[in-house]
Amino acid sequence: MRVVLSLIQWSEDRSRRVSRMPAAGSRWSLILVLMIGAVVQVGRGVAIAEAHTERLDDPAMLHHGLSFLDGTFNRLEWVRNPPVGAALGAFPLWLAGVRPRGVDLVFYDQPISPEEALRRVAIWKSLLSLPLIGLAFHWARSLYGQGAGWLASIAILVEPNFAAHTPLPTTDVLCVQGFAFAAWLSWRYCAAPSTARLAGFAAGFAFALMMKLTAILLLPVVAVTAALNWRGTSLRFVLRHVILGALFTFFVLWALTGFDVAPMLNQSGLGRPIPAWLAPFANWPVPARMFWAAVWDGRYAMSWPAFLLGMHSQTGWWYYFPILALYKIPLGIMGLLALGVASFRRRPVTAPEQGLLVPLAALIVFLLLVPVNVGFRHALPAYFFAILLATRAVASAPRIGAFAWLFVAAAGTHALTFHPDYLSYVNFSREKVARDIGDSNLDWGQATKQIARWLDDRRLPPGKHVWLIYHPERKDTLRHYIGDRATSLDLTDPRPTSGILIISPMQETGDPVVEKRLRALVPDAVIGHAALVYDLDAHASGGAFQWNDTDPRAGPR
Repeated sequence: MRVVLSLIQWSEDRSRRVSRMPAAGSRWSLILVLMIGAVVQVGRGVAIAEAHTERLDDPAMLHHGLSFLDGTFNRLEWVRNPPVGAALGAFPLWLAGVRPRGVDLVFYDQPISPEEALRRVAIWKSLLSLPLIGLAFHWARSLYGQGAGWLASIAILVEPNFAAHTPLPTTDVLCVQGFAFAAWLSWRYCAAPSTARLAGFAAGFAFALMMKLTAILLLPVVAVTAALNWRGTSLRFVLRHVILGALFTFFVLWALTGFDVAPMLNQSGLGRPIPAWLAPFANWPVPARMFWAAVWDGRYAMSWPAFLLGMHSQTGWWYYFPILALYKIPLGIMGLLALGVASFRRRPVTAPEQGLLVPLAALIVFLLLVPVNVGFRHALPAYFFAILLATRAVASAPRIGAFAWLFVAAAGTHALTFHPDYLSYVNFSREKVARDIGDSNLDWGQATKQIARWLDDRRLPPGKHVWLIYHPERKDTLRHYIGDRATSLDLTDPRPTSGILIISPMQETGDPVVEKRLRALVPDAVIGHAALVYDLDAHASGGAFQWNDTDPRAGPR
């Protein structure tokens, strides 16, 4: 209790000192935040790269980015997302001479090894994410004071879900960054409209769109924010700004494509069926073709196999992300969010807070409606705004500041217990968590190297065979890291009845027969907080391990 009271007193004294801090001190605080962020994120990113192998989506993401840098992006059969974010992530590999020879060869048969490629990307992406830490500090400080700025930036820095995705070739955190900066620019523009601020928002909006199409949510965000702030504004003024904004946005978007002009139906086709109404125009050249192709292909990504609490669905559930949050958000951050909610009783909402509240509301509605339920990483934009908004608790009651810092410290401490496996983070230990949540929430194919090390560290009895059902479609990865240590099986192969089985939780829950037989078993080990290990001989009773008497795939012993 004495420690808590001391922290409360320190928080109050700090708040009084910060309120008198000159602007120069604030700038130095921002520089210090960025320096701390660089040390933490680069060091952590290298550790993640050293421990893990490429994830399932990494090769395609890098291949798209390299194709953009190589000028061959328009030849791809499917794109799903615009290429700027992927190109930013692939840039260090491009400098090293890596070229897009095929999705399966991004990490192999290249001038640098897969390990070196992941290390370079991790360092580069960790540095690229620093503006997000700086924005968190600046935005929260401008709304709630210096203490809130520090709290917001450190919370984002130690949060395990952000830590997991920051150094990866995938673009999840970069997309959060693009969306957040565009939302901040939209608020500045709506609060004090001018042509210069309109151009700034248009540039940020175009950049966010060229990283991920969900940035289209910024249109209702800016519309609602403008409606709240432009009461009494003439229709002529609104129409002029809408037209100028559309022109600015398209010009920047087109510039980001390299002023690309190409037919929608290119050498490989759109990769999707062409409806009759589009066929007559499919060979017409269009500006920014790679963006429109991503819009077209993205329409087909809105339905995806999903898994939650033992259920399978092709269209997901509206409650997917709320339930997932109960597993993935650290308990300390939950405490911070609760303080933020409670602060609304003491401190009324101010006009500048619309910049956080409106995009947060839009993102929450989107998450409840979107049918793509394949990972908490898709909720990171909303999560970012929620954390920033929660720091209002510090401004509403200075005594709360000490408890807020204790919550963030607890979250960071618990996250360290998963180091470097932040991708598999869950907020407290649960039995068979892999049968509740799946996909990239626990395993994204990152544990192949850890499986190899696990096997090397154990002396298995002679004749004890190791069977591997761990993303068998990644043949180059398994060959490079696993070699002859284990026999890789596809889910269509005969299933082993003896020996050691190492299986991905994604593939355990993806096959009803496998899931049914293994459901009653507790894994003998979990490798890298991801891959599940079963000693089939130990689990056998009265003879060989049996999958199912009627299962024709039960086979090798």
